[in-house]
Formats: sequence, C-alpha cells, structure tokens
Amino acid sequence: MSAVGGVDSASNSKSDTASRIPTKTMTQTDFLKVLVAQYSNQIPTDAASSTEFYKNMMDLSNYQAIQDVSTKMSSMSAEQMIGQYVSATNDDGDKITGTISAATYDGTNWYYLVGDQEFKPSQITKITTAPATTSSN
Repeated sequence: MSAVGGVDSASNSKSDTASRIPTKTMTQTDFLKVLVAQYSNQIPTDAASSTEFYKNMMDLSNYQAIQDVSTKMSSMSAEQMIGQYVSATNDDGDKITGTISAATYDGTNWYYLVGDQEFKPSQITKITTAPATTSSN
C-alpha cells in the first residue's frame, strides 16, 4: 500500500466507505414525506390504486407499532423483560402471546423465552399487562 501525502491509501478508502454508510434510520416524518411525494408526483392517468394506498397506510401503522415497542424495550433491561406479557411473531409467522420466563444472550443477540419458543426483541410486537385471570370456586 502506498502512502500519498503522508496518508495511507488503505485507511483513506476505509474512511470514505464509512462516511457513505447511512447512520440515520427512517423516522415517521420521513416516511410520511416519501408517501406524500409519491402521491403528489403520480401521473393522474396512472394513479395508484386504493389498495396500494391502504397498504402504505398499514405499513405506516406497523412502523409506528414497531417503533413504540422498540422504544419501550430499549428503556427496559433484559431482567425487566422477564415477567412481561408480550405478543410476538415467530419465524413461521404465527402470533404467540404469553409471559417472558427467561432471557438469554448469545454474545450478539438477546432472546426471550415465551412458552417453549425463543424470540428476538425485533419479533415482539406488543408489551402489555397480563390479562386478568378469573378464579373458579
């Protein structure tokens, strides 16, 4: 590797690559701006169908729900998640609800045990209080 002007070319290319990697995630406002721009700039004779419009609205709703869960989870430690009643979606797309009974860390990711299934934090879609149980006499 050659040095040009006292700067190593290999380290220079790494910093150029790092500066091009986006560091900001899309916010709700950014999403709405893109959605408004899409509908403002469409050709009237080739307008998006109402189905596509509703799909985009559902995407926004899902995005908001995930952001809410993410915000709530980031304020909680793994220990605080134990005992929380959650809804989650497993890898097969099945929705599961239950109480987190354990948390494990594999060195990279946290996993939460609900029943006999492990979930990543990104698979948890809702954190609520446990439903009331009724006792039978």
